[in-house]
Amino acid sequence: MKKATSPQPTRNPAPSQRHVERDEDDDHGDNGDALDPESLIDQAANEAKEFTNPDPGIYSAIINQIRVLEPTDKGQSIQMQFVLYTPDAENTIMRFSKFFKMLGEDLRTPDEWGPLFYARFMGKLGYEKGNRGKEAREEINEQKPGVVVKITPQKNNDDFVNLDITGILDDEHEDIIAIRDELGKQPY
Repeated sequence: MKKATSPQPTRNPAPSQRHVERDEDDDHGDNGDALDPESLIDQAANEAKEFTNPDPGIYSAIINQIRVLEPTDKGQSIQMQFVLYTPDAENTIMRFSKFFKMLGEDLRTPDEWGPLFYARFMGKLGYEKGNRGKEAREEINEQKPGVVVKITPQKNNDDFVNLDITGILDDEHEDIIAIRDELGKQPY
């Protein structure tokens, strides 16, 4: 399924494609050639492109990874990473993550909404209640299933978008093949 209007994702080049300009007069380090690491970090941060969300619409995608994140002081979440097919954009694929907060700050109390939305997504992927845990996540990570997703703007915050799974795509679908081919070309 191809999108009518193309999103304009921005993505930094792979680390091997980046370089940092060095001033010949700099005397940072023993040979005068290298900037100190903190200066390099500052320069890289200042030159980074802006992150953009995908444009609202319907996309073909794969679920590239699903994982339980390390706990924080706010609780613990599951991250589901999608790779969207954007054939009319500068980059033909775009990564997008959906987070499901599963546990509250005490790491014992289930979050009010995260488990509900996680269960809904897993149900749309064909996983029945009682089979949506570690084994299901491992299976998804191995198979990287093709899906149709719908991106919509959040009602009260234009800076964020919602993602919903609206269908399943076969491994032989041309968009899924294109995503996997493009992922195979990336060095990271």
